[in-house]
Amino acid sequence: MNKNNLSREYLESISTADLISLADDYGIDIPENLNRRFIIGDLLEVAEEIQAKEENEENVIIAKGELEIPENLPKTYNETKIRAVLHNPAWAFVFWDTRSSLQGESGNGMEGMFLHVCIFSSEDESPTDFFDIQAPSRCGEQYVLLPPGTKSFAIELKIPSAVPGEKPEIIAFTEKIQIPQENPVIAGIKPGQKVQVPPMVSLSGFEQLLSAQFREHRESFA
Repeated sequence: MNKNNLSREYLESISTADLISLADDYGIDIPENLNRRFIIGDLLEVAEEIQAKEENEENVIIAKGELEIPENLPKTYNETKIRAVLHNPAWAFVFWDTRSSLQGESGNGMEGMFLHVCIFSSEDESPTDFFDIQAPSRCGEQYVLLPPGTKSFAIELKIPSAVPGEKPEIIAFTEKIQIPQENPVIAGIKPGQKVQVPPMVSLSGFEQLLSAQFREHRESFA
């Protein structure tokens, strides 16, 4: 019988003969002429034991990862992706997510995963420089210091090939990210120099701001 039937309200609503029959179904030995309140108490204890056992079995299933994946999950669930955003012109923040089956697909697992950073110092399609960073396998995020002169960058998430001698496998990659460049018109302006600046720059108060910066933080211009 379903444990949901073993509620106090239900047990109190049935006859003593039915209570004894239920007790017999659950292996409870009932002495003759036992008060029905004690029979109900014994049956409620059995109901609690059944519920506790079923909850424990559910927890074991969850711990073993044996739950079925619902069909209504978003299409992007369990996909490997990597994203990068500029924290400032010198630092990029990179974060990624890997599918749960990735470790089983690679002979080396996720422990050998690394970031391959491609640096572009010109408009060429090919990178002018690159370097690798070991990717932390637990946190899924990393700050990357970009070299001076970088105009754009892209990052690939790679894992070592399971076949010795073959190139690492690219499992995710970012788009090519442009780094904002300073305005060439004002790049050469220095405090104390008399230069012609465009009217719009002059109206912005840039010259006064630069002079104030020089007066108050002169050591930074040394």
